[in-house]
Amino acid sequence: MIIPAMLSLVGCSALAELPIGPAASNEPGVANLVANLMKTYHYDGRAVDDQMATEWLDQYFESLDFGRAIFLQSDVDRFRAMAATMDDDIRSREPQLEVARQVYDLYRKRVAERVADANAILDAGVDLTDDEDYHYDRSASEWPKDAAEAKEIWRQRVEEQFILGNQAKRSDEETTEMLRKRYHRMQADVDSADSLDI
Repeated sequence: MIIPAMLSLVGCSALAELPIGPAASNEPGVANLVANLMKTYHYDGRAVDDQMATEWLDQYFESLDFGRAIFLQSDVDRFRAMAATMDDDIRSREPQLEVARQVYDLYRKRVAERVADANAILDAGVDLTDDEDYHYDRSASEWPKDAAEAKEIWRQRVEEQFILGNQAKRSDEETTEMLRKRYHRMQADVDSADSLDI
């Protein structure tokens, strides 16, 4: 996903010319190609620098967690601090994409935590008696400041899904089963990603 984020800033289809093979053997070449294409073919001749690396990283976070309900703000801040070295890693003689792998590994961990939180909410029984507002579109919000805030966001999300289930005339048991399957599928999708997906 970091490579597409990089290429989206270039607007190029040069990847079609790369041989298909194990991701580990292609990644350095792709990273090097993108870095060179940025400087040579981008409309404003931008070189790969700290600012561009930060843009790539921000796009990567958005692609993984557009709803800002998985990562914590401290996660995002920690990796943004590493953005200054990403451009150097990509332009090096043997380009490295380790930061992208570290972000995805943390994403995998955070998804497992959120799925566990959601399942715990389902295990305890969903309480729809509270009177509160829920803002489902979090794309312009900050990431949760801590695990407690993330858990609260997921509690509200589960409750919203229960309300939608009620409106669709599903029983609580049907809605619970549907949500468990959804969260299991979400975790399985994240766990099945290989280095080409990252």
